[in-house]
Amino acid sequence: MPSRLRQLTAIERQKAKVLYTTDADRIKELNLLSPTEGKFLRILQHEFISADIVVKQKRFFVVDKDQFPLAIFEYRDGLQTLRATDVDDGLPVFIYKNLPPSSSIKEDAEFILAR
Repeated sequence: MPSRLRQLTAIERQKAKVLYTTDADRIKELNLLSPTEGKFLRILQHEFISADIVVKQKRFFVVDKDQFPLAIFEYRDGLQTLRATDVDDGLPVFIYKNLPPSSSIKEDAEFILAR
């Protein structure tokens, strides 16, 4: 008799994106960040005081106090500054190439927290 896997709901799928299996996994993700990715993380933490930042697979998830994702930020090294937006599974994605001015992230933070 084949076992049936239960399909995850959209909310469960989004919450699963930011869950760590163990605390060691969380530390490992943070240790994999480059120095500039670490700076980007600190900028995000400064702008999102009322939310938490979860790092998974080099993506920065802004989550509320219930650990529900609100948005995704991606950082890529480069010589030219680029700012782009997209949507992934209903979540807004903000892609930055090179360290952006904090005013850009502040605009995105205001947009996310106003939703």
